[in-house]
Amino acid sequence: IAVYRTPAGKLEERAITFWEAVERRNAGFPAIIDQPKAVWEKIWESGFDQQSILRLLPESDWTLEYCFEQNAMFVFNMSADELQQAVEAKAWERISPNLYRVQNISEGDFIFRHHLETKLEKPGKEKESMATKKLIRITSLKTLITLQAAQVKLNALGEVK
Repeated sequence: IAVYRTPAGKLEERAITFWEAVERRNAGFPAIIDQPKAVWEKIWESGFDQQSILRLLPESDWTLEYCFEQNAMFVFNMSADELQQAVEAKAWERISPNLYRVQNISEGDFIFRHHLETKLEKPGKEKESMATKKLIRITSLKTLITLQAAQVKLNALGEVK
């Protein structure tokens, strides 16, 4: 699932199925469009006209905000400046309490598990995990902004980049 920001500032969610990703790759496009303007320029120059692919692409003036894939890592409740300072200072102890991985995704419903949690709850125990911040469930794009979600990458040593 990719989340884009429109020029008006609205967040738009685009779910990409496995089949759509394969079609895009076969047509020479990335599965996740991180630079919509460049992709649309390529389409206009080539004369590509496969509507099954074109109708699902983000608009050329949209910008990619988030890309949700299983096990992608996110930091919550830290401003961009706080996160940047913590990364530069290698202050992993400040980042760790706020670092979550994508556990489950579907359109309009994102579940994140704290990166140190390894066990799944028994059915019906999810509310307890949310109360103890072992689990975050987001059901609106507005909540992503409220929680100051920032997608991060980890290197081979587990350090945030």
